[in-house]
Amino acid sequence: MSKCFTAKNGGNKLGGTLATIVPADKKKIHGIKDGIRVPSVVEE
Repeated sequence: MSKCFTAKNGGNKLGGTLATIVPADKKKIHGIKDGIRVPSVVEE
């Protein structure tokens, strides 16, 4: 996962992550062509 931060009111806040989704039968993620990357956030 990649973290995404936003700058707000002079401080940093975690805005969300970029998650990688791959098939369960794959052992390695690096270089995989079957995976997708999707943004994810938690709303307060």
